[in-house]
Amino acid sequence: MNALVSAPISNNVVRFEPGIYFGVPEAEYHADQSLGSTSLKELIIDPVEYQHDQLYPGVEKETMALKWGHAIHCRALEGRLSLAERFAIAPAVTDYKDALVTMEHLRSHCKLVGVKPGKKKEEAIAAIREFDKDVLIWDEIIAKFEAENVGRTIIPRDALHEIEMAARWMQRDPKLAPVMRDGTFVAGASEVSIFYVENGVRLKARIDHLLSHAIIDLKSFRPFFKERALEAAKKAVSRMRYDLQAGAYIKALRAAAKLYAEGRVFNNPYDREFLDSVFRALAVAETDADSDDALKWVWVMIKASGAPQPVVGEFDLSSMIFKQAVADVDGAIVAYRGLMEKYGPDNEWEPDIPAQKWGDTDWSPYAFI
Repeated sequence: MNALVSAPISNNVVRFEPGIYFGVPEAEYHADQSLGSTSLKELIIDPVEYQHDQLYPGVEKETMALKWGHAIHCRALEGRLSLAERFAIAPAVTDYKDALVTMEHLRSHCKLVGVKPGKKKEEAIAAIREFDKDVLIWDEIIAKFEAENVGRTIIPRDALHEIEMAARWMQRDPKLAPVMRDGTFVAGASEVSIFYVENGVRLKARIDHLLSHAIIDLKSFRPFFKERALEAAKKAVSRMRYDLQAGAYIKALRAAAKLYAEGRVFNNPYDREFLDSVFRALAVAETDADSDDALKWVWVMIKASGAPQPVVGEFDLSSMIFKQAVADVDGAIVAYRGLMEKYGPDNEWEPDIPAQKWGDTDWSPYAFI
């Protein structure tokens, strides 16, 4: 078995040699600066905007939606134990009914024990602690909890309940039940990383879950309006351009077939038949995507607001939408190399939008009503 090959460069950047990798930690995968599917999608939509984000990155806020998505990935791909190790359930005020929570609570208790509260919460807490060591204070409960859970993602109890419900409902789906146990995928391999080079551009992909006959891509979505989960899931695929990610990943898997033939597989815990089956199914899909033996692309879309309903949808790899997605990815790689040669990685990529004349065909007839 080949050893994992990675070469740290600088500033915590990791560079993986071309190959198929199992067991790469998420942080190391993201530290490699090869172009992933998100970058390729951004290049397709607007390369000038892509480069602007590279040069002037904002601070990404870890929103509840992002935490929820990470948690359902962890639960479905890694299991219940991993979820418990990586995520902590935030304490709730309702669990501490006698705790002092607000400044008004603190002032009232200061008056009760005969001390001056000061103007700030920390002053009131310090004053109380001089005379009362036992009363529960919410700020201290939270501070102790956060200190004990450094490095873990904190989510509310309601979110855990939703995630467990989603995992349970996923396993009840007839297509998913045979490859899941206790709400977790057990057949196949999770988080398979592929690194390859095309046209002098370093590329990467990280497959959520790889079965011998299918790629499983797990997504969470939130409907904009009250609508059936099925319709909202389809809109999410369209709105977020997940078709482009599918195109990028199938393209990466095609490159992986060549890497596999060259023996460039690292940390593989599976017997040879597993990847043999994957690439046999991929070869069938290249000539007859509708065949029962062809590799399938399956989205598992989990509704992350309200009832966490799973929606399972297979992407038709014989469709023009998919073929166009692959063509768009091919074009993005060519365009990226051209722009890098013209401007370099450290300069702005200048916009090239010619002046236009807009008329009746450029807007909906309802736009000006």
